[in-house]
Amino acid sequence: MKKYNKKDIILLSVVLLSAIGVLIAGTIFIVGQLKSPPPSDYSEEAEGSDYASEEFSDEYSDEVSEDDDTQVREISYDIPAYNEADSTFSFNLYDIDYSIPVSLEALLDRGWNFFEDTDEDITLEADEAKYIDLSCPGDHSQHFQINARNFSSSPANIRDCQVVCISIFSSSLEKLGTDATFYDGKLSLASTTREEVLATMGEPKYTNDSSYSTAYTFRFDDDFNSTITVSFNQGKEHPQWVRILHEVNP
Repeated sequence: MKKYNKKDIILLSVVLLSAIGVLIAGTIFIVGQLKSPPPSDYSEEAEGSDYASEEFSDEYSDEVSEDDDTQVREISYDIPAYNEADSTFSFNLYDIDYSIPVSLEALLDRGWNFFEDTDEDITLEADEAKYIDLSCPGDHSQHFQINARNFSSSPANIRDCQVVCISIFSSSLEKLGTDATFYDGKLSLASTTREEVLATMGEPKYTNDSSYSTAYTFRFDDDFNSTITVSFNQGKEHPQWVRILHEVNP
């Protein structure tokens, strides 16, 4: 058996004590980490928020909650609502009020007629529309352009369809010896001025200028199918024509 001298025993003891010290220090560090309190700015609410922000990434940012009323309002006018009491798209001729859309049959019952006799035989397919001219009550030679649309799911004769657009010309009204009002009776083709149109209807969505006329288009519900256009010839005080478009299914 090997005998150790006193110097060897001291050296071995130092090595053993060092190893034991390292082991104890490591144990104390681990226990301390497990028991250490959280940072002063930490909260479970903050942690949840950070987690939520990571989960709700840009990939889902366009999703709209059912409770998000603002988002619903922004898209609610994609399909314009129709109200029979809404007089925005109305006009009055011979003291008779009409509101667009109106059935073509209702116009025919009021004395309007097909300007072209062959038009009465037109059949429109489902969701099809067509521009034709209707002669005014009392004078077959004066006529206005209308657009009739078939909102049904099957073919229909044009007289059973809806008039969703009408263009009324002041020159025809002069020959008829009458006037027509529009925009809830607030404006007329015979007496309204450009300034009155802008003051009553507000800022137009579009203004189309040419060398001979200026047309103002007013859009409602931010919808292309709900507009009123008023056109003035250059140098003329009163409107040359008005076009009322309200292409909705009543």
